[in-house]
Amino acid sequence: LCRAGDFWIRAAPLLMRYRIEEQISNRFIRDPAEKQRRWDRLHDRCAPKALASILALRGFYIKVGQVASSRNDFMPMQIIKALSTLQDDVPGMPQEEVRRIVNKAFGEDGLERVFSEFDFT
Repeated sequence: LCRAGDFWIRAAPLLMRYRIEEQISNRFIRDPAEKQRRWDRLHDRCAPKALASILALRGFYIKVGQVASSRNDFMPMQIIKALSTLQDDVPGMPQEEVRRIVNKAFGEDGLERVFSEFDFT
């Protein structure tokens, strides 16, 4: 529940910005070029915030960001560019945290019992 709360605290403001822009564009902006400029500005502002949120949430969210960064068929280029850093520049997790997570899942000394070898790099 705590992780879901962290997600929504970070995602809700971004989603609301997009929803507001959608309403403004659909109701008040007629010029297609102006609509595109407005969307581009929004993507420029939100892409770094989306990346920062994903990095803070880590784990599953980084994997989703990696997949999203390869989907130019439905993601804006600004988002793809920001998230592409997740392909090869993700900060590592401290060894003790990895050990704690694995041991929690597989019991005491789980890392050593489950894996014959484990490279932390």
